[in-house]
Amino acid sequence: MAFLKSLMASFVLVVTSAFVVAPVATAQGTKVVVIDQGRIMRDSAAGKDIAAKVATIEQQMQAELQPTATELETEGKAIEAKTANMTREAMAADTALIAQVQAFQVKAQQYNQDRGVRAQELGLTERQAWASFFEALQPVLQEVVDEAGADVMLDRSEVVYAAPATDLTATVITKMDAATPRVTVTRVRQPAAQ
Repeated sequence: MAFLKSLMASFVLVVTSAFVVAPVATAQGTKVVVIDQGRIMRDSAAGKDIAAKVATIEQQMQAELQPTATELETEGKAIEAKTANMTREAMAADTALIAQVQAFQVKAQQYNQDRGVRAQELGLTERQAWASFFEALQPVLQEVVDEAGADVMLDRSEVVYAAPATDLTATVITKMDAATPRVTVTRVRQPAAQ
């Protein structure tokens, strides 16, 4: 159901974009060009640089979490082995086992919180990197628009049809590669929980 709503919303956006752009595009002397923003993000040197750096940061985060994950796995198996042939009554009567299970649960809960924090940090890191990318992209887009003598630039996703000659994605990628081949990606860290 959510997919259908999303599909319908996308269709409405495309249709309404066409009706909004049509009068502008048909105005005398208006030149419209298109770009594929997704392709620019994926194929430009800066986009590839961001993807590689974010992947490295994600691997670092996973490496930070791995010792605790391994420890939890080992402890969990030990508890399972210890309780495999025990009745509920026997487990409830074993205070050492209860303490061990409670300590395991606390550690597992902390691990899940740490994973959540790392996921948030990764998301913020990625958003910050892409914000820098789009900041660097703006003057490139302006240069391409000026060189093409265009009045309107649209993303290909907003257009029902565009002649291949109006697509300036390759030009944007070439100019972006020359202007900004790399983007600084700094890991965002959440403040430590109190």
